[in-house]
Amino acid sequence: MVADRAAGHGHRRRARLRRHRSQADLVRAARNSRACSHDRGHDRVSQRPQCCGHPTHPAVRGQWHDVTSAASVTVVIADDHELFRDGLRAMLTAADGVRVVGEAATHDQAYQRVLATRPDVLLLDVEMPGIPVLSTISRVRAEAPATRILIVTMHRDRVLANHLRAAGAAGFVSKSAPASELVDAIHAAIDVPDPIRRPELVASVLSLREKEVMRLIAQGLSNDEIGRSLSISVGTVKRHNTNIFSKLGATSRTDAVRKASRLGEIQSP
Repeated sequence: MVADRAAGHGHRRRARLRRHRSQADLVRAARNSRACSHDRGHDRVSQRPQCCGHPTHPAVRGQWHDVTSAASVTVVIADDHELFRDGLRAMLTAADGVRVVGEAATHDQAYQRVLATRPDVLLLDVEMPGIPVLSTISRVRAEAPATRILIVTMHRDRVLANHLRAAGAAGFVSKSAPASELVDAIHAAIDVPDPIRRPELVASVLSLREKEVMRLIAQGLSNDEIGRSLSISVGTVKRHNTNIFSKLGATSRTDAVRKASRLGEIQSP
């Protein structure tokens, strides 16, 4: 029995050692990856937005990976949160058949990176500084029609999704999706037929009067104040509010402002 207990202790000790070695390997790999990223940091496009006009600058080319493969799907990551971009890049770097060729922190940068690198797929966040997301999609589809646009978002907004598809987005994936699902979505995006743009659906969601009401809502005005400002009755303001909420799929004033801003119907407050 003593021998059995000793054997059991030995087995558990070896298992702990294996776990510790595995954890140490992961820490060393993460440190090495961070060190490599630091060495190449001057080529990180997200940190050099001022050089976008020079086609030979490495920050415009966005080619800061050492290993290339003709069979890889090339990707540009566009998100205004650096930590999320870092995690996404690490996830894709570890995946087979995907090569990240650039990054962007604004919609304007995303457009410039696509023109500079001509990636197979643009991973695009909805809420970034700069021009509205619908304008970004339209510009990319017009100037780089071979690039597929995959929306990476936490939002589950049917109205917004319909307009993004109408603008030319090839698909959607959640920011919380596991690596395998993201890689599958990237490969699926390049396999789908050329997305059909529906500019008549993208042009505008709200009428001119509804935009006026929406801008005043964004400024925090009450229905009475909006009515006085536009010389209309409170009842008319309420009808406009109902139409606005219905078109945007909004559940509150705050939600309406957020969704109208995403669609470019109003300037971000």
